[in-house]
Amino acid sequence: MRRFLLKITLFSLLPILLFLTAELLIRFSPNAFIAKAEYIQNNKNIEALILGSSHTQQAIDPSHFTIKAANLAYNGQDLSINEDLYHRYKEELPQLKYLIVEIDYHTLEFRQPEDYFRDPWYFQYHGLKRHPIRPITKYSMYASSPKFFNNFLLDKLNRDSPVVQLNEWGFETNRFWGEFKDMEYDEKKIDSLMRQLPTRHAKISLENLNNSKRSLGRIIQDCNEKNITLVFIATPMYKTFERHKIEPKERHRSLLLDSLMYVYKNLIYLDFEYDERFDVTHFRDEDHLNPKGAMKFTRILNDTLFRLKQ
Repeated sequence: MRRFLLKITLFSLLPILLFLTAELLIRFSPNAFIAKAEYIQNNKNIEALILGSSHTQQAIDPSHFTIKAANLAYNGQDLSINEDLYHRYKEELPQLKYLIVEIDYHTLEFRQPEDYFRDPWYFQYHGLKRHPIRPITKYSMYASSPKFFNNFLLDKLNRDSPVVQLNEWGFETNRFWGEFKDMEYDEKKIDSLMRQLPTRHAKISLENLNNSKRSLGRIIQDCNEKNITLVFIATPMYKTFERHKIEPKERHRSLLLDSLMYVYKNLIYLDFEYDERFDVTHFRDEDHLNPKGAMKFTRILNDTLFRLKQ
């Protein structure tokens, strides 16, 4: 009888043990989200704060800045999250001089849903409670999206999967893998494949556009009051990305930026979208730089900011 009860107890504990094991593997694996949060919370002398999506996450390596910088851009991060992160940290960064915000082709009409699975991460690591979240996800990353983390754990168990290497800023220094590397940076192969792919970021949303206008207005006003130089950037894209663009969406971005630049004379917009200094070997795919491209772009951006100060 005792042996039977012991087996029942062990069997009952197995799911809990598996859950705890998964949680520990997630938290102690190289994780850019956690590393970035820890960096900014341990470095209050930041002079440049960088916000955006995966485009900017993979385009800017703060180790190549000559000023103290933190890149809080992350995959799937929309403009409302960028705004929340700015307001979260602005009072804790007394030396903040520059706020760099991505305004890429997709930025203004892209919005995450209220049940976005990464919202609990922002609560756990940045103290942001953007929407109501389930109690368990306040403490468990795995519970925020079991499907996402099951795939993550399967990759961890796959010996052929690359192991991410992070520097102290949370930048992925070895993230060269992707479509372009797989095709050995052959421009003809890349062009042929990109013609077959569906249009990316195809959704047009005037509601999201108007929400973005309001977010930008609040950011601009706050930066003006605090004498922080606000810099909008468009990150480098590979030349084939142009054919995916939808004309009304691109027009919305151009009109909004033109109107903001007209009203706010001190606003800076740096467009690197089709900068000819970047070739195919600087990209992972159509709209993401690899670490080689990020090193080049960060140095160009750093030099540009230095010239703006003079």
